[in-house]
Amino acid sequence: NLEDVLAAFRIIRKDLPKARLKIVGEITEKKYGQELKKLTAKLSLKKSVDFLGFISEIEKRRLLKTSHLLLHASRTEGWGLVVIEAAAMGTPAVVYNVPGLSESVVNGKTGIVCFQNTPEEMAKQIIGLLSDSKKYREMQNNCLARAKEFSWKKSITKSLKLIESI
Repeated sequence: NLEDVLAAFRIIRKDLPKARLKIVGEITEKKYGQELKKLTAKLSLKKSVDFLGFISEIEKRRLLKTSHLLLHASRTEGWGLVVIEAAAMGTPAVVYNVPGLSESVVNGKTGIVCFQNTPEEMAKQIIGLLSDSKKYREMQNNCLARAKEFSWKKSITKSLKLIESI
């Protein structure tokens, strides 16, 4: 649902004209990515949006660490793994209120879960957060602490206990 992220970003640029959006993933190299690039041009965002395509894990971590926010507007999501990956780099997320994303973000602590799943709401939340530097720094610290709650060892242990109980 990157169309909503682009629509939100168009609103954000009105208040934050120097903002940049980086879109990552193989999808940018496929038909959907071509449609997104056309939409970017139509929204007059071509100079402020970068389509990076597939990137390495090292580059992903670097990008997450140097980004201000992760924007995630999926309408369905199993679990927001990239939200936790961003949190591990101290990067809060602004996400749509859907199962998976709403569980991976602690609303108001490690990011923001939108009240309404609309580009306007997402933009409003992002602009509000980025204009409150104290709240933003608190979220960064909360992200780092929250990410430490997750590990593959803990996941394996919980999964095995669940399997054994069945």
